[in-house]
Amino acid sequence: MTFADDEFTVVLDKGTVDAMFTDSTPEVVCRIDKLLHEVGRVLRVGGRFVCISLAQEHIASHIIQSFADK
Repeated sequence: MTFADDEFTVVLDKGTVDAMFTDSTPEVVCRIDKLLHEVGRVLRVGGRFVCISLAQEHIASHIIQSFADK
C-alpha cells in the first residue's frame, strides 16, 4: 500500500482474507503474510483491525498468530 506508517486507527476487512486464503500453500500463506504485515504497518499503536470473516480455523489462527507475534 502507498499509505504512510501509522496512518490509520482502524483497518476494516470484509471478506478479503477469506477470499485470498484459499489453501495453505506457501504462495498463498506468503500473500496473506504480506497483507497482514501491511495492515500492521499502517495501523497506529492501539489501532484496531476489524476482520469480518467466516473465521475458518486455519484463517483465524493465522491472523491471531500474526498479530500475537508483534
